Amino acid sequence: MKSYLPRTNVQHPILQSLVGIAACVLLISGCANGTKLAQNPNNTVYLEEVSDWSFEASHPAVIDQQTITKIVKGLYANDSITGSSRMSAGGSKPMRILSDEDAEYLSPLLAQGLSKAKPAQLVGFNISSSAGSGSEPITGSIYVQKGSIYVAIEEGAAQTGFM
Repeated sequence: MKSYLPRTNVQHPILQSLVGIAACVLLISGCANGTKLAQNPNNTVYLEEVSDWSFEASHPAVIDQQTITKIVKGLYANDSITGSSRMSAGGSKPMRILSDEDAEYLSPLLAQGLSKAKPAQLVGFNISSSAGSGSEPITGSIYVQKGSIYVAIEEGAAQTGFM
């Protein structure tokens, strides 16, 4: 008995699928690279879309690096929230959240991010302090809105209060 079904090329749909997958990978990697401002094994600075449609920052915003450095170096852990783990050796003062080295690394990148961010974006960062310091990784974000600069910090798995 002779079959009247047309012959199909099985390789053709497989090839189309592979090309489609490759295109998706290139598109996704292109978008991911477009949002990262800097990345090394321990630190990342990136632009992050805010999913809340009512959020609108005053971006792009030009803030000089010295101002950003003062802000970042001026972040201190709030003792009542974080407990004694951030207290100084004497136990009298709250400890800074970011070291001088971390602040110097972050400041130019945060200033650059704020100047590139769109109104529906904020500048996020992940930073792991120098090896052996015993510090938890720090995740945070910064944005400008109506003349004010807002910074949110999360240390390890818990949100950190700061002054």
